[in-house]
Amino acid sequence: MPGDVVWIPAGVKHWHGAAPKAAMTHVAIQEALDGKVVEWMEKVTDEQYGD
Repeated sequence: MPGDVVWIPAGVKHWHGAAPKAAMTHVAIQEALDGKVVEWMEKVTDEQYGD
């Protein structure tokens, strides 16, 4: 929904993206822990994405 805010706790694996006919804007505010701010996981495949 427009204006929704999602909070993801540290250590929770998640993904974000748009649908083929729906855009998404991603704004992230993050803290650093021991100098590290993010751990990128594997890319989502077209099959997983539902393409």
